[in-house]
Amino acid sequence: MVKKVVWGILYVFIVVVVAAVTAYYFCTRIDVLSRTFKNNPDSYSVVKDLKYGYGVQNNFDLYLPKDKNSSQFPLVVWIHGGGFVSGDKKDAASAKDAATRGYVSASVNYTTNTDDHPSNLDKMYTEIKNSVKAVVAQAKQHGYPVNQMAITGESAGGTLAMMYAFRDGKDSPVPLKFVFQEVGPASFQPEDWADSNGDIKGYGKDKKKFLTELTGVQLTDHDMEDGSYHDLAERVSPYHYGSANSVPMLMAYGKNDKIVPFKVHDRLLSALDNNHIPYDYFVFPRSGHGLYSDPGQAKKYVDKLGDYYDKYFD
Repeated sequence: MVKKVVWGILYVFIVVVVAAVTAYYFCTRIDVLSRTFKNNPDSYSVVKDLKYGYGVQNNFDLYLPKDKNSSQFPLVVWIHGGGFVSGDKKDAASAKDAATRGYVSASVNYTTNTDDHPSNLDKMYTEIKNSVKAVVAQAKQHGYPVNQMAITGESAGGTLAMMYAFRDGKDSPVPLKFVFQEVGPASFQPEDWADSNGDIKGYGKDKKKFLTELTGVQLTDHDMEDGSYHDLAERVSPYHYGSANSVPMLMAYGKNDKIVPFKVHDRLLSALDNNHIPYDYFVFPRSGHGLYSDPGQAKKYVDKLGDYYDKYFD
């Protein structure tokens, strides 16, 4: 009986220790980049759930620095990730970082593609464009006129940020100075997502389904056979819109990404180089999609972001 009790106590002890170590390790990894961003909640206020459209998810939070030492402010708009099907504006490390630095910032929701609220890339791109106009207007209404901006996002939000920067930035209500993003897919050419066997994760070899779910366009077998689907993929891919007039970019990608294949941003790098667009490119060599495993790179990335603010904001 005594032996059973001892073994029982030992088992519980081991379970508790393993759970504690696992929790510590997990939390340390998953918060590496977000904890590297600056955040002083006492330095800003937040106006939540402002609307920019009629959709359920057409809302944003506005972060306002308490130190009003200027008549005009730079703006940073942050867009959440979630594979275009989930996510929320509350995960706003970049927006909090910007507000802590004294900038106006916003974290934006958009219509993610769900059964209750179907969406697609074109709709999301349009919503982001509309949201920026509303953010600028609301900032002014709250006593914080903005005169320049940057746009940013992570994963799916990185895609939306790049599309705004490369395609829609010319129509921005205030001058767009640069874009920064983490692990955002820049190409939706199906081949860029396929492995060595030609399989796309979650879709197998069904390139038509892959593009249809992203775009909402019902492709035909003929579209796939004659290659015209490439035109659709190109139209919704940010890399296609990079030009000599594009704003500078700061970006980070995980070398071991299992969600977005590392090669997906090859076309982006080519577009940046071919059009002589200034950029800084950080590879996190031990990290996957979450950029969890390279704290040194995370610090360098955030330090470089500070350089971008100093260089490109007036």
